[in-house]
Amino acid sequence: KRSQYLVQPRIPKVKCSCRWRQGAVLGLGVFLTVLALTLVVVGAVRSREHTSLKLLHIKQPVDLKSIMYLSDENFTFAQLRSLTNMAVDKPSFQSSTAKREPNKSDHELWQAANAVDGDTTSCSSTGLERLPFWYVDLLSEKTVSSVRVLGSSFNRLHDLSVYVGRTGNDTDTGNRCGTLTGESQATEVRIGCSRRKRGRYVIVELQTRADTYESLVLCEVMVFQ
Repeated sequence: KRSQYLVQPRIPKVKCSCRWRQGAVLGLGVFLTVLALTLVVVGAVRSREHTSLKLLHIKQPVDLKSIMYLSDENFTFAQLRSLTNMAVDKPSFQSSTAKREPNKSDHELWQAANAVDGDTTSCSSTGLERLPFWYVDLLSEKTVSSVRVLGSSFNRLHDLSVYVGRTGNDTDTGNRCGTLTGESQATEVRIGCSRRKRGRYVIVELQTRADTYESLVLCEVMVFQ
């Protein structure tokens, strides 16, 4: 009896080691996880910086059309020193001048010009009086939109009125640009005009109480169009 056999072709078994694939997938997963965590941390830091930063960072150069929509409130005090400050080195005056202290240089004479010399380490100061004031002569009539005032660390700015007029004592209500009510927590304040004012003189007056005598101390005053 003849037996019949069904011969099946043998397919060689290929041993496939998938360990390298598993390692590659694991490595890729670790890399993506680290990358994601890094992006989250960077995003959180950037978000915190942008939340606390109220000023606008401007890339150079800036085209003229962009500049037209910017005002002094978009810059830090240091940046403003390089912009067009109409008050710098202009004639300035004050209601009185504090007496010179012993061992002080001419740089610290508390003269009115110290408030417009571009040096924030020198200050003007009146003597003790009621309603002390300081003013700068812009030499011609200008349109004023805001005034930046830098005070001193030992004499906080408070209760200021800023006027723009045709004379150095033109403090009528109609010429008032703006006011600072109460005490400022910072040494620097920006007083924006509710409506743009036009005049030759910018006056800063300290509103004292009727029974109070104070000095008006200004380390820098900047006037912007």
